Amino acid sequence: LIANPNAEPGTLFFISMIFMFLYFPLWFFFAIYAVVAAVKSYKGRIFRYLIIGKIIEKKVYK
Repeated sequence: LIANPNAEPGTLFFISMIFMFLYFPLWFFFAIYAVVAAVKSYKGRIFRYLIIGKIIEKKVYK
């Protein structure tokens, strides 16, 4: 972007707002993706332990 010295503060604000709207979703989706991935791995671990626990239970208590 070439800074225009004749540009009004409003247009500069508008441009900065556009950039904010362009960049904010990227970080927002990245944060959501990170949280979802963490929850998924956490849930997967819990389910794995539950499944292993059930298998051990069945083997032990037959």
